[in-house]
Amino acid sequence: MGQRSRRDAPGTYHHIFNRGIARRPLFERRAEGRCFLAQLARRVRAAQIEVVAYSLMTTHFHLLVRSPSGEVSEAMRCATNAYSRWFNRCHRRDGPLFRGRFLSRRIDTLAYRVAVLRYIDQNPVHARIVADPATYALGSARRYCSDRPGPWLSRSWLGPYVDRAVPGDRPWHAKYREFTGRGVSVGLREMVEARLSHKGDEEDVLDELVSAAPPRILDWMQRKTRLAYRGRLLLPVSGASSVRQAVREQQAELESWKTDGTSRAPNPRAVLLAGLLRQLTGMSLERIAATVDVPETTARRYVRLHDRMTQEQGSRYAAVSARAASAAVADSTRDLRPA
Repeated sequence: MGQRSRRDAPGTYHHIFNRGIARRPLFERRAEGRCFLAQLARRVRAAQIEVVAYSLMTTHFHLLVRSPSGEVSEAMRCATNAYSRWFNRCHRRDGPLFRGRFLSRRIDTLAYRVAVLRYIDQNPVHARIVADPATYALGSARRYCSDRPGPWLSRSWLGPYVDRAVPGDRPWHAKYREFTGRGVSVGLREMVEARLSHKGDEEDVLDELVSAAPPRILDWMQRKTRLAYRGRLLLPVSGASSVRQAVREQQAELESWKTDGTSRAPNPRAVLLAGLLRQLTGMSLERIAATVDVPETTARRYVRLHDRMTQEQGSRYAAVSARAASAAVADSTRDLRPA
């Protein structure tokens, strides 16, 4: 079977990820990280990519890059191959170093670009290596938080954005230290990680859904259902933990239902959880079944029932579904809004 082509075009942004084969270390010493960054800098000088952010962990790396000429694949091939040859010579080994083709997710909205940037900066904090992204030697946050960020990092978009997000007359590197130190929610991390491995090219509506009111969220859910998406996994707009919390907040009302059409759902809380996990996180039926603790056939039935009940204009279920979905999206994207 042929490899799936990447959605690359001049001017697009990408979140790129790869790890070592068999999860072996890629960057055992700081010198190895510097060598890999030097290979990326060569690709920047060749005008194949622009690097906005990076985080090199022991066994893997994350990059936020812009593709000025639609050459992301070629740039990454050159950079990783050159690094692999250097690494193998230093360690007197041979064979592949990376597990295979790198993963990438094209970034089509500003909200998701900010999400990926925040995720990358916080990666060493999440791994409990450092408490502050500005202190991690192999992360771009340390560069940006200094008064000498490096000539090959691109701030064409990031510079004006941080100035708006952190107003004031302080130096830019001080603003970035505040910006990157705010942390990220569990829901945002889950959304970014789910998107990175997501297979599909659906339109990204994250910009529209950030801070959207429940009626707007409901309209989006109903439109997706009318387009008969059930055979595909939707592009995630929330994390699973945010969905679970939002459903818990509606539990009292759900359990009080006796009539008004909800008799078709013997367990309305489970139906709502299954349906929103599918719609908002793109979760597979197998994982939904494990989360809701039901057989996969029951999970499929719950998702379909959720779809039908959400379509009923003015119903109690549709209103609760909209409130829960809005709360879940808001929780996962709260770190994308200025403080």
